[in-house]
This record gives sequence, C-alpha cells and structure tokens, in this order.
Amino acid sequence: MPYWNWKLFAVLFTIQLTIQIVRWIRRDGARNLLRSMRLQGEGVSAKQRRENLVGLGVLLSLLFLGVLFWQID
Repeated sequence: MPYWNWKLFAVLFTIQLTIQIVRWIRRDGARNLLRSMRLQGEGVSAKQRRENLVGLGVLLSLLFLGVLFWQID
C-alpha cells in the first residue's frame, strides 16, 4: 500500500478513544469524569487547569492536522 489510509486511521482512533472514555466512566463514574475535565470553578487547582489546557491544546492540534490532511487530494 503506497500511502496510509487516513479514514481507517480515524476510525480506529475513534474506536480506541471511545473505549478509553467508557473505561474511565466505568471506573470513576460520569460525574467525576466531567468534574476532572473542568478548567475553572470551585475545587479546580492550578495544576489541574494547566493539565486540562494542555490536553485541550493537543486535541485541537490533532483536529487541525486532521482537517489539513483531509484537504489533500
């Protein structure tokens, strides 16, 4: 195969991410999962805010790269 199939990669990555989120919800509960992803509010430490911002930046950069590769013929 002369090139990587990006649609297959996206599907596999989405499946893996979904499985990981389901595992987190089963382990901690949905309420605790959403609480751990907050950026501000009561009980959010500076370390948690920084880690969540870094994670959000990584997700946005992956989304941006995906859109760029989607534009390539």
